Amino acid sequence: MSHYFRNDPNLISEETTYQVEMFDQKFTFLSDKGVFSKDHLDTGSYALIANLDIPTHAKILLYVGSGIGVIGIILKKVHPNLDVTQIDINTRALELNIKNNKLNQVETTVYESNLFSHVDKTFDCIVSNPPIRTGKATIYNLYKDAYKHLNTYGQL
Repeated sequence: MSHYFRNDPNLISEETTYQVEMFDQKFTFLSDKGVFSKDHLDTGSYALIANLDIPTHAKILLYVGSGIGVIGIILKKVHPNLDVTQIDINTRALELNIKNNKLNQVETTVYESNLFSHVDKTFDCIVSNPPIRTGKATIYNLYKDAYKHLNTYGQL
């Protein structure tokens, strides 16, 4: 069985789009099989975006488990001066994320990383809507390793 937190090169592509309206703005997202919440914005992500309080001092933000880029792109659009980096292990999702940056006219840095395995800098804010199905060990590592990648007064 294929999961969105794994790469499955054998999964046949079937790209689709969906719309999201938040903060009086409309967004369009290109999606596909093998990615999280492939045909709509899930309730948990919507609640996270709607209630996320980005610290006023934050200049650089990391989104861990970015998928197709919905949260990172919306945050960048709402906070245009924020330098947003998005990471994920799913290469199909990352390819869509790059396309969605262009589609929604934002620029974020997007690259592959299994949690913090390829992250070599620190951030003012780290955001994640972690994939619970990966298990407690993964989630606990996310929390533990996030601390190492936060600037002084940084927030997770």
